[in-house]
Amino acid sequence: MTYRQRDWGFSRQRYWGTPIPIVYCEKCDPERKGLPVPLEQLPVRLPEIDTQEVLTGKGEPPLAKVASFVNTTCPKCGGPARRETETMDTFVDSCWYFARYLSPHFDTAPFDPKEAQRWLPVDVYVGGPEHGTMHLLYFRFWTRIMKLLGLSPVDEPVKRLITQGIVNGADGRKMSKRFGNGVAPNIIVQKYGADTARTYVLFAGPPERDFDWSPDQVEGVARFLKRVWALGATHQASVADVTYDGPYEGKALETRRAAHKCLKRVSEAIERLSFNTAVAGIMECVNALYAVGTPETQAEKAAMAEAMRLLARILTPFAPHIADELAEAYGAKAVTVSEAWPEFDPALVVDDVIPYAVQVNGKLRAEVRVAADASEADVRAAAEAEEKVKSALEGKTLRKFVFVPKRLVNFVVG
Repeated sequence: MTYRQRDWGFSRQRYWGTPIPIVYCEKCDPERKGLPVPLEQLPVRLPEIDTQEVLTGKGEPPLAKVASFVNTTCPKCGGPARRETETMDTFVDSCWYFARYLSPHFDTAPFDPKEAQRWLPVDVYVGGPEHGTMHLLYFRFWTRIMKLLGLSPVDEPVKRLITQGIVNGADGRKMSKRFGNGVAPNIIVQKYGADTARTYVLFAGPPERDFDWSPDQVEGVARFLKRVWALGATHQASVADVTYDGPYEGKALETRRAAHKCLKRVSEAIERLSFNTAVAGIMECVNALYAVGTPETQAEKAAMAEAMRLLARILTPFAPHIADELAEAYGAKAVTVSEAWPEFDPALVVDDVIPYAVQVNGKLRAEVRVAADASEADVRAAAEAEEKVKSALEGKTLRKFVFVPKRLVNFVVG
């Protein structure tokens, strides 16, 4: 609520930066307030420089040493004038670059307002915690200005901010050259492959939390991807080309349920940017596919083939190389990233049997598994039949029975 925002230190004594379009004329501007460069002369472009000669590191703006840039004519009197030799703060560019992406070749304005009307605000913005008191304020302020100018239709540039966590070294300190605790990605890629490096970073924790790099956990992710590869290789020859139009029951139905539940879970997790839980869901699915064993009937083989095709697509955001190889082995004709995201079958993600936690005065006493469509009376009867619940209720007066559908029941006794 209190921003404590102060005047913006807008200029920088750098060569690489956006030139400030101001000139100074002793005759027309004796107080050196600055005269704007006429619109027809914009944009002011950086000159080619001899870096050895200009970038001396002695504190003077590099552009001040480039006579061909500094010396110009006054837009008012046509006499000699000097250009501003400092450049704009790089935060200027980061205040509106996202809008330029909308129409990068639009040459009559920063971006096409029609495209802004269609696409803005940005859905998700990922940034580091160090930007909280400067950049994030600046680019919100800049968006208000763009709206006043009629360029942007929105007051706020983004709908949702994700402040990413920091990857610490194995010693628990932020990876840096100072501590020498960084891990070169190419070393991980050479040893385990890019899919392992990518999947590990996404699986290590929620994106907004810090985490400590763990070689052991990298090894664990590599083992998991090998299990995926082995699963696909084991069944490929016998199931990849199998088709089946009949009803699915038993192990075949169990296989299809595992795959479609995984697809639902991963889809929802990606929408929440909860990539670690998405990977955990894939791991559970792979375990379930191993557990069903070797498919024997036509239905079981077709179900396993469908599960492997879905698994390949689900893996794509995390391990795209393995995903492509797996998809091709099971008949895919195009790379997985070019395919639309699959849709789960609603009928296959509804449990036939679901667990209920059974509490007595808020303390967990048991868990019962009942039909998904069981009534309150059926759930209560199953709960009261549990020995631990019977003992907790014995000799007590029931004051209240709390029923939370598909979650829990609670006996309040006195």
